[in-house]
Amino acid sequence: MSSEEADKFIAQCSRALSRNVPSPDVLGNLQYRYTCPARENGAYLPQWFWDSCFHALAYRWFDPDLAWEELQSLLVHQRADGADIGMIPHMSHLDGN
Repeated sequence: MSSEEADKFIAQCSRALSRNVPSPDVLGNLQYRYTCPARENGAYLPQWFWDSCFHALAYRWFDPDLAWEELQSLLVHQRADGADIGMIPHMSHLDGN
């Protein structure tokens, strides 16, 4: 793959992922941005653990700040007490569940 082809591929990835970052009005008071599977009409906005990890790997090529936010947004939901202490849920909703 040539450098020009790689640049085009990275730009396509950037556009595809950026379309699924919820808008600021949807994110409300959340500390960090993340990428959801589909944001059409705000209908499907959960954050999935593994998806966010892969999104962060992709973002590192064109938006390192968003890559970092993607990972930080997972840690906000980490369990602080109880039997599940330290666990990061496989799915998180906007309301924090």
